[in-house]
Amino acid sequence: MSSYCSLTFDDGPNLTTSIRMIEVLEKHGAVGSFFVCGKNINEETEKVMLKAQSIGCTIENHSFSHSHMTELSEFQIKNEFDMTSDMIQKVTGRRPEFFRAPYIDADEKVFSSVPVPFIEGEGCEDWLSEVDADTRYERILSTISNGSILLLHDFEGNEATVECIDRLIPVLKEKGFEFLTVPEIFKKLEVDPNRHGHQWKNICKI
Repeated sequence: MSSYCSLTFDDGPNLTTSIRMIEVLEKHGAVGSFFVCGKNINEETEKVMLKAQSIGCTIENHSFSHSHMTELSEFQIKNEFDMTSDMIQKVTGRRPEFFRAPYIDADEKVFSSVPVPFIEGEGCEDWLSEVDADTRYERILSTISNGSILLLHDFEGNEATVECIDRLIPVLKEKGFEFLTVPEIFKKLEVDPNRHGHQWKNICKI
């Protein structure tokens, strides 16, 4: 029996690590969801988003400026979300279905200001340079379970996560895991993402 997980990547798009991560996914026949920041979208990085989409990945919303959402007004939060969603739709033809708040910083004001489900995820502290690729790999392998949404980062220079995921995908496939985008994993597990009031971390544990 298959288990399902979703690889998610925050803070792109860029012309370095994002491209390498897409190459790793394509190499292993896997997909994921990229939670992008609007401020990083430009004529060059639009091509990166389209490449990710072409191999079956989805592009989701990670705000425009990567600010702490709880420190913003409702108007500012809505603007952060709407600007980025508009940019994503203009490039991909698809409006993002999910939001991840930067720093997982959200409260009822933020939840009520953004009209889509929130994704948290199971992290391995891959934003810390002192956490090397081996540690990231071991942490994910020891905690992953059916329904896991893995919170990872493709910001520029985060090559340790690229290395980790390159090693991890074949091992998880051997263990029976199938890699799905965030929209796909909710559909596959027949879970309504709108039924949980806060942030999804592992679909099967709520």
